[in-house]
Amino acid sequence: MSTEESDKSQGSKRKRRRVRYGEEEIQSVEIRYFPNPEPKRDYYVQIRLPELTFKDPVSGYPDFAVATMVYIPDARIVDLRTLKLYFNSFRDKYFSHERITNELFDELLAGLEPRGALLMMEFNPRGNVSTRVITTTDDAFLEQARNVLELPATRPAF
Repeated sequence: MSTEESDKSQGSKRKRRRVRYGEEEIQSVEIRYFPNPEPKRDYYVQIRLPELTFKDPVSGYPDFAVATMVYIPDARIVDLRTLKLYFNSFRDKYFSHERITNELFDELLAGLEPRGALLMMEFNPRGNVSTRVITTTDDAFLEQARNVLELPATRPAF
């Protein structure tokens, strides 16, 4: 019996929305990690998640970003399915561009403990302004990852 049918049989006038299995998975997700199959070798893993959504903390309007992570695994690699669900869990939460980038990066660093890592978030333009936030374990890794990410050869001057 569906939730709606259950409510009707009990005389309830309002309809409760049934939680779908994907929503349940997103609400309870924990990122899983697996043993690195080649722990003696340095190699780059690039993961691109083009559909990150969250809400602006001031207006509440939806915000959209493409997340690209590059890392050199040490003992663990990330399970892509649970990573996708984890990113989907931000849909109804409120973040600035800088905060969401650093929160995601901290979570991934804690679980992976990589030899080096970088997270680049490219946010859709809002009010004719586009934003890119990049965080990394260190400047040396940023230099190594430039070719993988096709970044400009020089560090931006601020």
